Amino acid sequence: MSIPPLTPLKLHELCCDQDIDPDLVALLGILSVNFNYAERLLRIFLEEYLHVDEETSAQIACSMANNAVINLCRTLIESREHEPEVKLASEAYIDNFDVIAENRNVAMHALVYGTKKEGFTFSKRTKKGALQHITILQHELELCCKELKQLFHFGCTIKARFDSRREGRRPVKLLPTPSEPRKLHSRQLSPNTNQSPPSAS
Repeated sequence: MSIPPLTPLKLHELCCDQDIDPDLVALLGILSVNFNYAERLLRIFLEEYLHVDEETSAQIACSMANNAVINLCRTLIESREHEPEVKLASEAYIDNFDVIAENRNVAMHALVYGTKKEGFTFSKRTKKGALQHITILQHELELCCKELKQLFHFGCTIKARFDSRREGRRPVKLLPTPSEPRKLHSRQLSPNTNQSPPSAS
């Protein structure tokens, strides 16, 4: 049986709106993947402070809303971490992840339109039903991806520190604390924008 030759994958052609910018499609994909890696690291705090294994921490995390997991991690770090350096690093991870989670929600739960030159407009409704239009430039989305990658590597050193402490080895040096991410939703536009998202055709 012959295998058909591989053809270049044009991601934007898989989208409902085929006029969407291919670079935007790629950035949203990277943002989603990077977020999943950073979110997975939240469980290290459950494993460390609740003394559970990886499977149990996954079950706990999956049974709770994301903000509830974040709040639980904050409580555990505050009440059970005895090393000041590790405590500060862990709190910074949680705080930065919280901002990045908001950014990810803005990007991943909206209709998108606009151009690379003028900025991409993300249109979504709040929980109260108000329609928001948030214009985000390409370099801001790129920064979100980089911030997630940086936060993930920072979190990996926290995990390595936990592992070395648990195993009685020499403490692993933590990476410098990443700077606080910028909140994308701070650029909210008027609900009366003249633009409108693409309609189904």
